[in-house]
Amino acid sequence: MIMYLKIITNIKLIILTLICITLTKISESNMSAYYKANQTTYRLSSSNGTNYTIKIIQGDLLNLQEIDNNLFSSYTIVNAANEYLQLGGGIAGAIRMADTSGAVQKECDIFLRNKNIEKIPVGTSVVTTSGSLKKTKSIAHIIHAVGPDCREKKQKSAFAHLLQTTYAYIFKSVIDFNKSTQDPMQKIKTVACPSISTGIFAGPIEQAATIAANTIVQNMYNYAYAYNQNAPKTFIMVAYSDKDFQVYANAFDQAVQKQPEFIKQ
Repeated sequence: MIMYLKIITNIKLIILTLICITLTKISESNMSAYYKANQTTYRLSSSNGTNYTIKIIQGDLLNLQEIDNNLFSSYTIVNAANEYLQLGGGIAGAIRMADTSGAVQKECDIFLRNKNIEKIPVGTSVVTTSGSLKKTKSIAHIIHAVGPDCREKKQKSAFAHLLQTTYAYIFKSVIDFNKSTQDPMQKIKTVACPSISTGIFAGPIEQAATIAANTIVQNMYNYAYAYNQNAPKTFIMVAYSDKDFQVYANAFDQAVQKQPEFIKQ
């Protein structure tokens, strides 16, 4: 009788385990399909055969490899940073928590110390390594970009200009980094960027999306036809929520109308 009860109990445990595994796979499949549905891609092929791609994706900036492991086998992220390059809250806080080595914050501190400055100007950016995120998240580098803080009166009044400068400077940072890097495997080719200045910095997301889309599309177009081999080949705008994704998708649809060479996939 005892043996019979043990067999029944083991069978129940096996059935429950199989149910849990099945439900997990269904959940993962549905989530994967959801993220695939929340993507928009534009592609431009230059006359020398190089493809330049812009994507808008809904997802988690630090876990994009879960959406597409091939595309995000190695990529560079943009951190919506503050002027002091301190990894506080928001995306910066997530980076600090994920970087168990502490190397990213140390590198930011060393940069400021070597430049003998306390902070970097709004609209500029700095490239660092990714610390332990390279191994755990497939993130190769981090671009710390300082967008305008709308809680500050002067920055709020110059929001459009400062944000446009911020996105343009991200491209400059990539090109400068790639020029200084001899190893082609270390060059930045894919950049994933969040919505800058719309979180803690309280910028209006509709205006921010329009500025981001126009600046990114124009820069990708310019570098494609200038055959700039040091420019990024793929630029990905990452929206965290479904609502933000729709705002950015609409903004990029409008922006590419000015550059019809970009084909929506």
